[in-house]
Amino acid sequence: MSFDPSGRLFVMWQSDIPAGSALSFTSRAQVDAYFGTGSPEDRLARGYFRGAGKDDAVMYLTRLALGQRPHLLGANLDNLPPIGGDSGSLQINFNGWQYGVNNLLTIPTNAPITTEALAIQSELNLNRQVVAQTTGDTITPQSIGFLGTFQSAQLTVDSLSDPNQPLVIGGIVNGAGVTHPMPTSNEVIEFHAGATGGPGSYGCFNWSHTNISTEQAFTESYGLLHVNSTTSGQVQVGCQVSGPGVAPDTAIVGQVDANDWIVNNAQQISGDFTVRSPFLTVAAKVESPTNSLFEIQPNGAFCFDSNPSTLNYATGTLADALGLTQASGAILASPGGQHITINQFMNNTLLYQDQNGNSINFGSYQINETRLQTQMAEWATTPAGQSYTFYSNIYGTPPAG
Repeated sequence: MSFDPSGRLFVMWQSDIPAGSALSFTSRAQVDAYFGTGSPEDRLARGYFRGAGKDDAVMYLTRLALGQRPHLLGANLDNLPPIGGDSGSLQINFNGWQYGVNNLLTIPTNAPITTEALAIQSELNLNRQVVAQTTGDTITPQSIGFLGTFQSAQLTVDSLSDPNQPLVIGGIVNGAGVTHPMPTSNEVIEFHAGATGGPGSYGCFNWSHTNISTEQAFTESYGLLHVNSTTSGQVQVGCQVSGPGVAPDTAIVGQVDANDWIVNNAQQISGDFTVRSPFLTVAAKVESPTNSLFEIQPNGAFCFDSNPSTLNYATGTLADALGLTQASGAILASPGGQHITINQFMNNTLLYQDQNGNSINFGSYQINETRLQTQMAEWATTPAGQSYTFYSNIYGTPPAG
């Protein structure tokens, strides 16, 4: 990369922006066409592409790559021929597990993109790989008490009820005002810098947008899985546990010892369990009236924000038509679960390429994540970052030039 004062890197948290690479735009109109008018990206573009320097300005968008799951962001379907009614194959490899093998996918005719996404998701998750078979197992519920606050997906722990019982990755947070639109909502998916189970900051898989700013009591619940005997395969973190009475989306999120594992769902149950590869989620993203795409990623309940993993481009006879190959214009954000420092992340961005395979060139940068403003600013004082200007604006931006 070369230093270019007319380019600015915008570090975002949204999952429809790739990690490990960047999207480049040279006008607000291009940003609007991709993300839609009124989107967070459009609001930044509106400020950036005004002023004297806008004619040469380049806006780069990348996702903060500090632990997120890997994603496959498909190509713009509006630029591809319609495929409703087509049948064929679609496979993808996640973390060494193959999905969609020997399955037939039929794309619904005259269906909305959300229905198409569900059909793809169903096909990929059909007959998922059996990783292990076990017998004589038990799951017993566990609970940890603590005081803290909860802002959207950020959980802050002030103190533990028992200092000898720290929080774990994969437990589910409960408390007054905490809602669970999904069974695995508010699952702890990563420790932030300095947190090791005690006081500190944690990231959660949060669909309820909980906002509790006054300190109160919470509990984290999880299950302790004891595997009595493994008759085939090998139990692995990140897999699903199933069997009679086992709650849906029960995920193995950590290992205690050779026979004991942490699962996200707290329940009292015993039996013979099957361990399978985790669910993949396929989402329909309608970014703007002229840009819609499919996004594939591992289900958030399986803690691949915390654990490293890899995802590949799709293959099969329908992969190109669905915009899920590199040749069709898909963007792969992999590997995931990478826990690096802010300085390492910013150093890595100097080697990023955009969606067209071109090296990105910027002279200034900013981030829309409130809690990381100080750390991001510090990179500009390092040998690698000392030539770059940091802007602390979160919702707006100074103009280019």
